[in-house]
Amino acid sequence: MASASLSSVQRLRLYRQYSVCVSALAVKLGIKHPDPVVETSSLSSILPPDVWYKLSIPEEVMDTGALSALQLEAIVYASQKHETLLPSGQRAGFLIGDGAGVGKGRTLAGVIQENYLLGRKRALWLSVSNDLKYDAERDLSDIGASKIKVHALNKAGDGSFCINIVLHFLFNTR
Repeated sequence: MASASLSSVQRLRLYRQYSVCVSALAVKLGIKHPDPVVETSSLSSILPPDVWYKLSIPEEVMDTGALSALQLEAIVYASQKHETLLPSGQRAGFLIGDGAGVGKGRTLAGVIQENYLLGRKRALWLSVSNDLKYDAERDLSDIGASKIKVHALNKAGDGSFCINIVLHFLFNTR
């Protein structure tokens, strides 16, 4: 009877340790991510896009380790994509599809902070749980962006208060 679990040799063929592509990034990388991160072998064979974007996030935030090199890499790619204007005049978006333990919330806080520093002060953060609103506030505070206020959209009632908070971001669980 064949075992349902993969052997260590099979896992080595399917996954590779992920590392930030230093040659592709023209930014300061911060510190190594605290947890091991893997990607599929097929994905690791693809070169990442060239980087031309320079972050506005203060270097001291990078130096403290509040954002790891892995998270900074995602922030750079997201920010670079946000510089693209679509034919409609809207900015292009970016999807963060990382697995558990990578720090998607911290990365998203970094993307919001980067946009805020560039004068783009509106963001919408969708989440599965209202409890994660407090995690979002903590992540913003931890990266030196506590001035960015978080407003829960489900507390908006008829939505009329949304007009008054265009300089911050909305957090929604729907």
